[in-house]
Formats: sequence, structure tokens, C-alpha cells
Amino acid sequence: MANISDVAKRAGVSRTTVSRVLNGKDDVNEETRRRVLEAIRELNYRPSALARSLVKQKTDTIGVILSDITDPFFSRIIQGVEDVAHKFGYGIVYASMRWDPQIKHNYVNFLRSGRVDGLLMMGHTVGNEDYVREMVEERFPIVLVEYWIENLKANFIAIDNRGGGYLATRHLLGLGHHRIAHVAGHKNARVSQERLAGYRQALAEAGVSYDESLVVYSDFTTEGAIPVAKKLLSLPERPTAIFAANDLMAYGVIHAARELGLKVPQDLAVVGYDDIELASLVTPPLTTVHQPRYEIGSMAAWSLIQQIENKEMQPTVTEFKTSLVIRESCGAVFRRGSQGYLEGGKPA
Repeated sequence: MANISDVAKRAGVSRTTVSRVLNGKDDVNEETRRRVLEAIRELNYRPSALARSLVKQKTDTIGVILSDITDPFFSRIIQGVEDVAHKFGYGIVYASMRWDPQIKHNYVNFLRSGRVDGLLMMGHTVGNEDYVREMVEERFPIVLVEYWIENLKANFIAIDNRGGGYLATRHLLGLGHHRIAHVAGHKNARVSQERLAGYRQALAEAGVSYDESLVVYSDFTTEGAIPVAKKLLSLPERPTAIFAANDLMAYGVIHAARELGLKVPQDLAVVGYDDIELASLVTPPLTTVHQPRYEIGSMAAWSLIQQIENKEMQPTVTEFKTSLVIRESCGAVFRRGSQGYLEGGKPA
């Protein structure tokens, strides 16, 4: 395989001149540039990406750290990130922290040490965030998606989780349910707290007392939701409806109900959150809170690349609204114009 010395020898120039041609410098005369480019073509020379990044002090790569890469919630977000990154000529390196703060810390240190030009951190806050603050103070390009850290001036992409929790609960209240349970996600995740707050707000507005026994915490997985859902459904006065803080846990609720001999939606109404691809394909099709995931990913990647290209750019907070997609799992028959459709946290 040819190297830069072979190109220099073939073109009759120094290695430095070849390097300047490769990096588009304008202080090389046209005849010399022509000879170097011809030698590159003849030798089929491919410059080392590492060597070029050292010269440019830029890798043309962004890092993406997810809370759990196996979660289908991230699929459309990743598509949005990739489409924008590729449009601007950036590659992507992915890492999954699997809810382990030490793994996340290790990945952050690994990626920021000259391997990527900036970081997208997606998912729920877990553990010490001091090193994130350090990156912001050092002006290392970073965008936080669904990853709120108090009193931090950084680029945030947020979703109206409180409004989404409100939508789901208000819909169930509108169907006549008053004993509505909630399967929340990780207790220390901000999205869990916000969706729970929306649930409580809707109950309060309807004059329904908040009952702590109807709120349980899980881990955003189907497997984790099954035992806590069975706990709820085994209460002396069981709930007639359950709002789960994501679709995977809603599937766990439906599975638990079936194992206990209950039918959805005849015996139990279920509402999820995220509107992942499988939500319309399960039986019964899942009523769920929709998030514009592709647009979230696109905006996150665009915001990060703008920050990389212009480090003087001021940090911004972008919030996306949610909407409710009504299917069969809640027992409602949605007919446009005859039933209220909730969007953005308020009645349409």
C-alpha cells in the first residue's frame, strides 16, 4: 500500500508539499498540485484518517452516548442524527451506558480525548454529572437530549414530558376511569418525574385524589414492568386503567394482565408513551403518547454540528411537544370530530 513518501517521490516534491495539497492549502502552485494529484491517482493512495485528523485537529466524527442502545425508542432518533450527520460529512461513534454511571463516565472520557469533535448524550440522567459541567466549561461541543441538568448553560433538546403524562391521564379520565395507576420509569430519571407530574396534574384537575399505592417504579423495560403491574392488579381494589411511562412497560402491563386472566381493554385500559414502531402492531394496538423522534434526532445533530463549526454559538433549549395517538388498548373508539383529541398538553 502506497504511503505519503511514495507519493512525494513519484511527484518529485517533499512530503510537506503532498500534505499541503491534501489539506487544500492555497500556497502550492497549480503545476505542483497537478503532479501530486496525478501521483495520488496512479498510486491509489488513501491518506490515513488519523494523520489527517492530527493535521486538521478535527476528526469529522461525533459521538452518541445512549442510555440503552437496545431500547427501540432511540431508533428513529438515531435515523435523524445519521441523516443530518452524513449530510454535513460527519461519521458517528455510538456507545451505550446501560444505566451504569461508571460506564457512561468511561465512554465520555474515551470519546472526548481527541476521538470525536463533539458529543450527543441521550437518555435519562443517572449518577454524578460534574464531568458534564466540566465539558461545558471547557467549551467542548455537547448537546443533551432528554438529559436535563439543573443550572447548566448547554444545548438541550427537551420533550414536554409533563404535557405527555397529562395527555395520557386526562384521556383515561375522559373515558370514565378514576382508579388510574401509573407505572413510572427509573425513580431518579427526570423524564419519570415529569411524566408522573403530568399524571398528578390531570388527576388534580379532575378532582381525583392522588393515591401512592397506585404508583410503582420500574426500569423502562417490558420484563421489569411485569412484576410491578401484577402487584397493581392484585390490589384489593385494582385499578381499571394503567398509564405506563413508556411503550415497553405498557407491553409488560398487557402481558401481566393476560397472565392474571384480564382482558385489555375490556377489563383494563392501558396507555403507553413514545409511540415506537411496534405500538400499532401489538394486540390490541397501543394507545400512546407520540414523540417526534426523527425530528428530535435531526435537531440534536444539527445543533451539535453548528456548535462544532462555531464554538462561539450561544447555547439554546429546544422543546418538542407531544400528542396522543388513540388506538384500541384504552377501549376508546376514536372518531375525528366526535371525540376530543389531545395535543401539546391541552384539549384540542
